[in-house]
Amino acid sequence: MNKKLFGAALTTGLAIGLSCFLYVIILHLFGKHAFGQLKYLYWGIYGGLLGGGMWYFKDKLNNYVLRAQHGLLFGFITASVSSTVFGLALFTLLSFSSLGEDMRQVHITKLEELMEGMKPNLMKNEENEDSNIIRWQNEEEYQAELAIVKDLSPKDLTIDQAGGMMMFGLFASFLFMLIFKTGSPKPTFNEKARN
Repeated sequence: MNKKLFGAALTTGLAIGLSCFLYVIILHLFGKHAFGQLKYLYWGIYGGLLGGGMWYFKDKLNNYVLRAQHGLLFGFITASVSSTVFGLALFTLLSFSSLGEDMRQVHITKLEELMEGMKPNLMKNEENEDSNIIRWQNEEEYQAELAIVKDLSPKDLTIDQAGGMMMFGLFASFLFMLIFKTGSPKPTFNEKARN
């Protein structure tokens, strides 16, 4: 494997994982739901750093060449490293700090509110008896799912968040590979002079 590619992808993955982790903490410190809709703004951070890392590898380390297989490998390494770093940092925060426990409790509360808001539409009743979107047949099923939400552990939350980052990373890798891929290297100044 190309050491330059591995080094650039590893550095990019570390930068992405730590940046997205800090973004989630900053969201919570500003009183926002750290795992809610605003969390997905980290896709911009992820995309910017991934694009910058791929560009750096292509233009500075690989003579202006990025073939499809190198772009996909770069993206896979970056996605793996970034989601692992993000997941480990998040699990440590959620498990061993009061800030993390507060973030987890806010998330559980928001999920409970969401379920309560959806209850009239998703629980079977006379109005929606023939609907295809019934989630709970009765109150017992609703309460059972609510109990699962209330018992959300740091491990479960971490797997959910890091897995989502990994999936987005793989998609973004393919997208940026298509944007940055090139064929043969650009001729150097000496090669132009010979022709």
